Amino acid sequence: MYASNPGSLTFASQVVAINFQTVAAANNYWK
Repeated sequence: MYASNPGSLTFASQVVAINFQTVAAANNYWK
């Protein structure tokens, strides 16, 4: 899907990681 542009895959991975950190922080906040 992103084979033509490796940078897009890296960017997508970073976005997923940031979203995961945000969700984890929110879960810790609400405990």
